Amino acid sequence: MEKAFGIITRMMGQVYPTGFYLYYTVAAVCYLFLKKKKTESTRLLAAYSVIMYALIFMPVFTLIVWRFLRNGGVYWRLLWMIPYSILIAYAAVELISAPGKNILKASAAFIITAGIVLGGTCVYRQDVFQVPTSREKLPQITLTAVSVINENAEKTGNPYKRLCAPVDILCQVRQVDATILQSGERKLRPERLDSSSPTGYYYQIMNGMIKDTKKRIAKYMRNNEMNYIVFPKSYGFSRTLHLSRCEKIYDLDGWQIWYNPYITNTQHEGEYSFTAW
Repeated sequence: MEKAFGIITRMMGQVYPTGFYLYYTVAAVCYLFLKKKKTESTRLLAAYSVIMYALIFMPVFTLIVWRFLRNGGVYWRLLWMIPYSILIAYAAVELISAPGKNILKASAAFIITAGIVLGGTCVYRQDVFQVPTSREKLPQITLTAVSVINENAEKTGNPYKRLCAPVDILCQVRQVDATILQSGERKLRPERLDSSSPTGYYYQIMNGMIKDTKKRIAKYMRNNEMNYIVFPKSYGFSRTLHLSRCEKIYDLDGWQIWYNPYITNTQHEGEYSFTAW
């Protein structure tokens, strides 16, 4: 349960840093329930929102789905299923449009608008907005990895490039260079992510969840014909890779890139060459 509460708490800090918009949403839902004239769509919208909030904030539900959401790292995406902007806007318009004097309506509109503006977080604040380091708007290590791997491929004359890296870097590399291949499936199989299975163990060590105490990283590279690997130096793969005759081609800012010249492409032989590019 402690893990579930940690994921939920982190989500709250990411999505509702000031807390105001959560309060606004709750107030909007309460208003929809309490208003005298309710339409079927109003009741459905309010009931759906309550059910979704209850589900997302339920620790048992969190423990069931966290593995599907990058181990809870993007659990906040579940809040996309709650139309809180529609809820707040609908309740605000209903309040402002209620029968009464125009001066009261204008005052209500001013107060509600001020509350929405002041309760939000400006995206251009220093702790929120980050100036991209490149036109691609990707982390520098991803662009560095693409550059280093391509330079090494040209230097060695070996066009075959299959990458082993943490999942975030793999996804980002695919955005800028399709010639750097990856090993893996697009099908999510949760039952194979347990550390007792070879696939689960590999997934966990490559994403920094556990240490490679079994010294298997080089073996996984050979079995999957991955001749390049990018990883944080803190993972401690260096000695294992060195003993496996890999070559270190980059070591800076806490990241390392290694190349194994003895791994060749046998599964898709003849499909990748400089001329094919």
